[in-house]
Amino acid sequence: MISIFIENIKEKVLIAPDQFKDFNLNKTKYGINVSLNHKQSGIGISGTYFLTPFFQDGMGPELNEARISLSFNTNTFLGTTGHKK
Repeated sequence: MISIFIENIKEKVLIAPDQFKDFNLNKTKYGINVSLNHKQSGIGISGTYFLTPFFQDGMGPELNEARISLSFNTNTFLGTTGHKK
């Protein structure tokens, strides 16, 4: 249940579970990905910018999704590389 306050009056608005199934999001996405990894430290950074709009045409604001990620290689931190010498 969602409660909304309008001019200090509390109104209850019920949203049925079936209304949460579709937010008018695009089901298919394509984008550009860039990744930089430092082999010795095991730390990496990557970024993705999606070329498809976040919402379907005319069903929401014009937004494009962007992501930034950090990665850590635990083998480097533990001193193991997984390679035989």
